[in-house]
Amino acid sequence: MFKKISCPQCHQAIDEKDNVCPFCDYKIRNSKDKTIYISFVKQIIVFIIGFACFQLVGFIISALISLIANQFSLDPSFVDGVKNNAFTNFFTYGLLFYVMLFVLWNDNFKIIKSFKGIKPILLGIAGYAAIYAFNILYSNFLVLIGIEFGNSGNESSLREIVKIYPIISLVIFGIVGPFVEEITYRIGLFSFFKRINRILAYVVTIIIFTLIHFTFKEETIFNELLNVPYYAFAAITFCFLYDKFGFASSMYAHAFNNIIDIITVIIINNMA
Repeated sequence: MFKKISCPQCHQAIDEKDNVCPFCDYKIRNSKDKTIYISFVKQIIVFIIGFACFQLVGFIISALISLIANQFSLDPSFVDGVKNNAFTNFFTYGLLFYVMLFVLWNDNFKIIKSFKGIKPILLGIAGYAAIYAFNILYSNFLVLIGIEFGNSGNESSLREIVKIYPIISLVIFGIVGPFVEEITYRIGLFSFFKRINRILAYVVTIIIFTLIHFTFKEETIFNELLNVPYYAFAAITFCFLYDKFGFASSMYAHAFNNIIDIITVIIINNMA
């Protein structure tokens, strides 16, 4: 599963999944596999950073903000409100962005290379269009059968932040956030399980990606369940684009999805 092989040209030990030797750029095999393979250790590390550390850092930052706000009698909204949530998300995503770049220092060229050409942009647009079409169809279906629903807790929280900090939200939630999540769940989680089985990689990644956008509150649990298909379909789309066409395609689709949603919130807020 994590076997090492010897490069035929420089004889360095490399990952069996590498299509090109990272030491001498020798092409190991002709392959249509667009997955970015880093060492399995790094795959585990970037997933832990993006998943567990995101939660931990976010909790610590939020607690510190509340402590400082209470200590110096600052605006109550800093204690348990949108501003606290905004600063926590901005700082955490920003920090993890630089940590990811550092951890993947020797692999960043693989990531940058995937953005070459216009094809990834077009595939990203197609991915976003598929997600948007599904959301419209699913929403209309729920309305047709008489089920009332609203935005998920995660979506509602982010929209409140966008209303107060539109520009920084566009940068963090539109670009930095998708980059961190695509590294975490595609290059980290998906690629790791793809070593074992492609179907398993899809199933595990889709479930976990969907659950991180799920708000576990008893009073809103039904509405959260109704929103699961939205996130699940987005996860399927991102995984498919990454698996078949590479990192840039899934990154563009994720970014377009977030950016257009943010711009829509900004426009509606300014019209109100």
